[in-house]
Amino acid sequence: MDQILNIFRRLEIDSTVLIQFALLVGIFLIANKLLFSKLLEVLKKREDQTTGLEHIANKKFAEADALGRTYKDRIDAFFNQKLDEIKARKRELNKGNKEELEKYVQKTQKEYENNFANFSTEISMSRDKIFSQKNELSSELVNKLTN
Repeated sequence: MDQILNIFRRLEIDSTVLIQFALLVGIFLIANKLLFSKLLEVLKKREDQTTGLEHIANKKFAEADALGRTYKDRIDAFFNQKLDEIKARKRELNKGNKEELEKYVQKTQKEYENNFANFSTEISMSRDKIFSQKNELSSELVNKLTN
């Protein structure tokens, strides 16, 4: 113990060191109460407002994605409904057009048959006329060739 007291005397440390140490502890406790607790509170609040808000932002993004999927599903359902309506209307129109087409085909077929019959009659008449003139034409040809 004498050695320790001897070291203190050489360093010129006296009994006021205890008072200085007590003052230092007192200042530290007061600073802790007034400054450090407030600083800690400010840092915690700042962290809550940054990383805490990031968590809230992630929640909002998730809600926006869910809402986006909901709207996309509703749009797809509406699109499919309208596509089905268009297909049904197209079938109705095709059905009506098919009936008109069949009527047109029948009309055209009748015209074709009538025209074909008329043409066949004309050909037959022309053939008969030519065959009836066959003897005259052949004798005329022979006369022209021999003369």
